[in-house]
Amino acid sequence: MERQNSCVLCSRSVLRRRKHILTVHFLGKFRDHVELLLQEITPREIPFDGSRSICHACWVRLDSTLRSQHRQNEPPQRVTSEQRQQAEDAGEEPNEGQQDNTGFISVQGYSRASNTARRCLFQTCRNIPTHILPLYVKFYVLHTMNFYIPPLARVCHSHLQRNDWEELTTQGQMHQFNGTHVLDMMNLYKWGLERRNQLDFENINSIDDNELHFWTGITKNQFNTILQLTPSLHNRTDRPAATLGIYLTKIRTGEPDERLATKFQMSRRTLERKIRLARECLTQDFVPHFLGLDHITREEAVARNLCIPSHIFGGDQNTVILVLDGTYLYVQKSSNFLFQRITYSLHKFRNLVKPFLIVCTDGYILDVLGPYAATTSDATIMRTIMEHEDSPWHWFLRPNDVFILDRGFRDSISSIQEFGYNPQMPPSRSRGEQLTTEEANKSRLITMTRWVVETMNSRFKKDFKIFRHTYFNVSLPNMMVDFRITAALINATRRPYEDSIFAEQFINIINENINRRNELAEYVREHNLNMQRVAFTPIDASDAAFDFPQLSYDDLTLFTLGSYHLRIARSYVHEQLRPNGLYIVELYRHQESVNNRTLIRGRIQSRHIRSKKYYTYILVNPTTEGRESIEDYYCSCIHGRRTIGCCAHIASMVYFLSWARHQEQIDTPARFLDDTIVPVDIDHVE
Repeated sequence: MERQNSCVLCSRSVLRRRKHILTVHFLGKFRDHVELLLQEITPREIPFDGSRSICHACWVRLDSTLRSQHRQNEPPQRVTSEQRQQAEDAGEEPNEGQQDNTGFISVQGYSRASNTARRCLFQTCRNIPTHILPLYVKFYVLHTMNFYIPPLARVCHSHLQRNDWEELTTQGQMHQFNGTHVLDMMNLYKWGLERRNQLDFENINSIDDNELHFWTGITKNQFNTILQLTPSLHNRTDRPAATLGIYLTKIRTGEPDERLATKFQMSRRTLERKIRLARECLTQDFVPHFLGLDHITREEAVARNLCIPSHIFGGDQNTVILVLDGTYLYVQKSSNFLFQRITYSLHKFRNLVKPFLIVCTDGYILDVLGPYAATTSDATIMRTIMEHEDSPWHWFLRPNDVFILDRGFRDSISSIQEFGYNPQMPPSRSRGEQLTTEEANKSRLITMTRWVVETMNSRFKKDFKIFRHTYFNVSLPNMMVDFRITAALINATRRPYEDSIFAEQFINIINENINRRNELAEYVREHNLNMQRVAFTPIDASDAAFDFPQLSYDDLTLFTLGSYHLRIARSYVHEQLRPNGLYIVELYRHQESVNNRTLIRGRIQSRHIRSKKYYTYILVNPTTEGRESIEDYYCSCIHGRRTIGCCAHIASMVYFLSWARHQEQIDTPARFLDDTIVPVDIDHVE
């Protein structure tokens, strides 16, 4: 008998998703129930001859309805005296005469992820493919964060490598557990107790590769290399691999010493002694190989210049380009009032100290200085480095070497220039003033090369959790030692950044637009279009009939000169669609005034100031196609006049009009946060 090729309830194709199909012919003893439910749920009669098929989703719905009817026919269960006593001890009223239809219980202090294999367990992630989580990850998350990961949960490769499991506790959580969950949690704890002695660093080959990376962040070959480059460990202890592994686990996980001592089955004092020994040996032997001016020549530093920074700032082939910035490490308050005062930051409203990073344009950390007080600005640190008589930087650097800086270094520019170096800093204007086209373009060129120091700052805290926590005052003498060791580990084990696959195209775009005037900005300001409403007609940009050139994602990357503004564009689009689900833009009525080009205007809400909105203008040539059809653009924000790349507000409009609205679904960033805050109607508050 030939079978139907679609579901009898929802008409979903059988062939398209065959692995999810259940055939009614094989339902066995549930055959009568399915016949009954088919007649109750569907408004039409469906002949049931044993050959009809239903999809998995409809079968789950039928099975759920069947179970619900079965529970409703059961007599209500009475609360026993033992259950009553337990409820009274917990401060709750016993649920007399009612039946628990869900079969779930709430466990105080514990939460869990959704038990689904359709996506990554991180709610905002849509990466594919996904992988089964290793048991050691599930045990670690359950043991340290009271967060249970069910058997069907999956994780993408990116989140598995990032090891950022604390993020799970900040997303929307489920607090209901059934018997299967509780049994799996008990088996997981049993597995963890049996496995706690199996992290044997002395026999490194016995450890699974993924598990070793989970605890230390490195591979077996990298572990052996670090051990070989630290010969003093072999001279000072009979278990050098175990000592090194314990220290790497400490800085990787940031776990308290008591917990690590329990894991490695030793006393806390013994653990601290091994960590101190590893710290001393790594500082003596390993760090000089990968950090500081003595481990690298000037020619090697020049070779680390990527092609885009070299094209923008390099000049000749013998110019060193460095990116400099400070970062933060949070510390405790102190009874030492002098230390308390100099470590309190009026910017962060916390106590902190500032390590100072000097990085090549490929992300290689040349050196780490400090720590400096929170009250010391980046400009003061830079002047101290430059004006120090015995500074080793003056014999390493040459005149015209380039320093890529942010605006926090503006008070040190004169000191840098006195020694013949070439500081590059984004221009700034007073509040409310807009940068000129030349200034806006220079700002974009600097941000295209300066991003590496920001990613390196984040890598310390992303890959080594010890730097995320607030440092105890008793451990502050070791803080900078650990930071320098970590910098050497990053240099030794992480691949440096490489030139983008679009690098040559970026350079061509820069050359074409570096001296181009923003004629649209002049037209908007001359005709005062920001103050006009009648000249524009509102239209729904979500309408497929609205004509705007369709671009590929690679075209968008070339248009914005990178991926940063595209990531922000998703959030701007969501903000624009939130009020009514429509993306409204305005069409300029007088096309003859712009040479019969299509001029559209959008109003983008500022992400920082609630009362601020920016006017964005895009001029489109309907006679051309692709990226070249966007002839000009302008925004009223501070960077809106740039012709090299664009600001995030313009990027959000182009992102939606040319790409996102043509997709089947637009992913909303962090959608679960919408229901976190309790709404308050201010109009009804007395």
